[in-house]
Amino acid sequence: MKRGPVGAVDLRGFRWRLLPAERRLEAEVESARLALARLQMQSCDLDQAERRRSAQQIEQQALALASARHDVFAGAQAMRYLAHLEGERIAAAAASLAMQQRVAEAREACAQRQRQLESVQLLRDAAQREHLQARLRHECREADAAWLALTQLRRCAQLRKGRESE
Repeated sequence: MKRGPVGAVDLRGFRWRLLPAERRLEAEVESARLALARLQMQSCDLDQAERRRSAQQIEQQALALASARHDVFAGAQAMRYLAHLEGERIAAAAASLAMQQRVAEAREACAQRQRQLESVQLLRDAAQREHLQARLRHECREADAAWLALTQLRRCAQLRKGRESE
């Protein structure tokens, strides 16, 4: 027995023509989730690297400022180095922002695929309910026909019995 929208029911005879499309959507949802997870891990790695870089930059700034107090040449070199570090920070911030955008897009793609899959599943559940209702109507018609036939047989038997007793 297959489990359907109404609980444990027998769905023999039910053919869902959109099953290949549903399976494809399930695979796409899974693929989108994996892509999102990968991007989130990359984003975390990028954020951790940025925090490490920021801590190193603060340490380097302190060292550069300390050495700049004693030597003008060292001070100019320290300023160039600090400008270089600031450029790296800006580039890292841009990369982080781009990664956040990619994560947001992947999250939206994943949600869109999930909504499509849920729509197909709702259609399947409705088709299963319709199949079950049609099957129940058919079984009721068969039961009514069997009851009418049995009633007719009993009447015929009673008529024969009445004629034989006469």
